Amino acid sequence: MLATGLPPMRRRVRAVRHQLRRRRRLIAAALTAAAALSALRTLAPPPADTVEVLVAARDLPSGTVLDDDDLAVRRSRASSRRPVPRPTRPAGCSPARSPAARS
Repeated sequence: MLATGLPPMRRRVRAVRHQLRRRRRLIAAALTAAAALSALRTLAPPPADTVEVLVAARDLPSGTVLDDDDLAVRRSRASSRRPVPRPTRPAGCSPARSPAARS
């Protein structure tokens, strides 16, 4: 049956339906992929909290006086930060003479 006697709008609708039927597997695959990507993004864990830390930009020999070129700012996971240990007093040392008291 030819669609020549139909109004122009109806011919367009019929042509679109025909194209959709021809490509239904491709359309189904694209919609399935979009649904899978959407599900993965929804189920993915949130990004880890990060903090900025100051690090050496390169290997530095001991005793080097630091300037801006020697340091770099990097992002690190907040949970990976380890607390800096407090200096301890050597056994038998009084608080006034300990290395921790001088700083």
